[in-house]
Amino acid sequence: MDPQFEELAQRLKNELAPAIADQLKSELATVVADQLKIQLPTVVADQFAAAESRLVEEYKIHAEEMKSEVRRAAEGYGSTLEAINRKLQELETKWDTRIYDHERVLDNHNHRITLLEEKRQTKP
Repeated sequence: MDPQFEELAQRLKNELAPAIADQLKSELATVVADQLKIQLPTVVADQFAAAESRLVEEYKIHAEEMKSEVRRAAEGYGSTLEAINRKLQELETKWDTRIYDHERVLDNHNHRITLLEEKRQTKP
């Protein structure tokens, strides 16, 4: 290459290249910023929608687990109440029997005492 052209090429490289690079950087930054402004809301909205969907599904699973836990607790509580009721009925039956037996014994004693007193009064 001709030395004149080499000098010119060198000057262009030294002077124009940094100016073009700066201009390209500025334009590229503007394009990237514009694209971010356009795409960022969509990306964020999509991410929120995906997160919401996952949370809804997790909530449904959690709600089903809670239903199951509550159902088991209620069944256990019901079974416990039924067992207590059976035991109370058994106890009531035992007490009724004992009270009935006690009353029969007292009636028998009363009858015997009455007979003894009548015999005593009829004896001369």
